[in-house]
Amino acid sequence: MDVQGLEMEVLKGGTQSMATGRVRAFLIGTHGLPIHQECVARLRASGYAIEIDQPDTKEQPDGIIVARK
Repeated sequence: MDVQGLEMEVLKGGTQSMATGRVRAFLIGTHGLPIHQECVARLRASGYAIEIDQPDTKEQPDGIIVARK
């Protein structure tokens, strides 16, 4: 998902789907270090394993998170 700074709002809205395991994987483009860190924390708290955690990438202006359950 790439939602231009609203990543946490999307994750908060998906709490039930995340808890039931209906969403098995995330690929998130994050906008800024604070949002990136919040997303990683929320995903871990929801039982997701963080496979890629790059808050600052050379290839693009966004951070990247890949997480799987």
